[in-house]
Amino acid sequence: MYESAVEAAALLSVVADPSRIAILTILARGPACVCTLLEHIPVAANVLSYHLKVLRDADVIQGVRRGRWIEYALRDEALEQFRRSIPTPEQGVTGTATRSKVKTTGPTPYPHPRVRRNTTSRQRHGRRPSTP
Repeated sequence: MYESAVEAAALLSVVADPSRIAILTILARGPACVCTLLEHIPVAANVLSYHLKVLRDADVIQGVRRGRWIEYALRDEALEQFRRSIPTPEQGVTGTATRSKVKTTGPTPYPHPRVRRNTTSRQRHGRRPSTP
């Protein structure tokens, strides 16, 4: 179950950007070229290109070359990937039945960072505090 949660978090982090959500919204209507995306999304062309690369690397969209242009489209299985990544009671991720099975003793999976108390930033980094 933890492995699927890691995969879901990776997929959701890919779309956790307003520009990428806007791209996916446009592509949900149908394939579009970069020029069409630039008309609707107020970012520079190189920034849009970066966001498209992130979505392509995550296998959410695909690009098909049409002469000099590349037409982008949602992959057929992309929406199903998103649906699977959102926890539902049927999956057993939430609800009382799952909570009762959770191990409550032992170390936490993410240890808390050590906190130094009563120190300034300069003292933590080995610099002397400034004198007035």
